[in-house]
Amino acid sequence: MPGLAVSVVDTFGKRVCEALVTATSSGSTETLVGSNDVASCTFYGAYERRGTFAIKASAGSATGSVEGIKVGGDVCHVATVSTTISLKG
Repeated sequence: MPGLAVSVVDTFGKRVCEALVTATSSGSTETLVGSNDVASCTFYGAYERRGTFAIKASAGSATGSVEGIKVGGDVCHVATVSTTISLKG
């Protein structure tokens, strides 16, 4: 199960499918993978990783970020946390 499901939107609120999205927790950074569903344009990562994440996104010269995203779960799996990053610039 992915710990993170991230949507990226531009300044007009339109979803951005071609973005670089990274998540960092406890000094470890990973690149999130975009879904094959162009209707959702969602990026997934942090598979079975609990922790508090800082997420950054960029597309061209536009960037955005969120911090303090907490992923928890039960004994077996993480609970996926969905968030949206708004790009600026």
